[in-house]
Amino acid sequence: MYPQSFSLDDGTTVRFKEETSEDLESVWGLYSTLSVESRKTLPPINRNLIELWSRSLPNYAFKPVLVSVDERGGERIIGRASLTHDASPASKHRAEFGIVVHDDYQGRGVGSNLSLFMVHVARSKGLRKLTLDVFADNQRAIHVFEACGYIKEGLFPDHYWFRGRFHDVIRMGQAL
Repeated sequence: MYPQSFSLDDGTTVRFKEETSEDLESVWGLYSTLSVESRKTLPPINRNLIELWSRSLPNYAFKPVLVSVDERGGERIIGRASLTHDASPASKHRAEFGIVVHDDYQGRGVGSNLSLFMVHVARSKGLRKLTLDVFADNQRAIHVFEACGYIKEGLFPDHYWFRGRFHDVIRMGQAL
């Protein structure tokens, strides 16, 4: 069993919980306060999109969206991760992993712990593989994913047209 919480260097306890529709305001708080740098690989985020995500929570096959909550100042969502699962017979064994961590908590172990927790969730649901795409120039994220057991599976030059230019993408995966 993976721990349900961990402590940061400053003593702040961070715990994992499943996201619910009651978390809408806190999720909006996370995304609406991200820096330009943190938003550069995200689709344009607005309140309507966050509300759509909140309404679609019951549609997740495993309800796998989890959040990290900083208990120091009440329940503040400081990170969010998801597993997008395709139930078709050819790909029901795997899920696509996604994660975002608030700027104030990057480089403090939140992303690594949330990533490892999601590996635990995927294993407990019987999945056999996790995959993710990361921009090739995002060395910080690549380092975190490698530390969490992901390996580079391929490079896709000019794979995404995003925010006015093409981006190379690295596909990473992890067998569970």
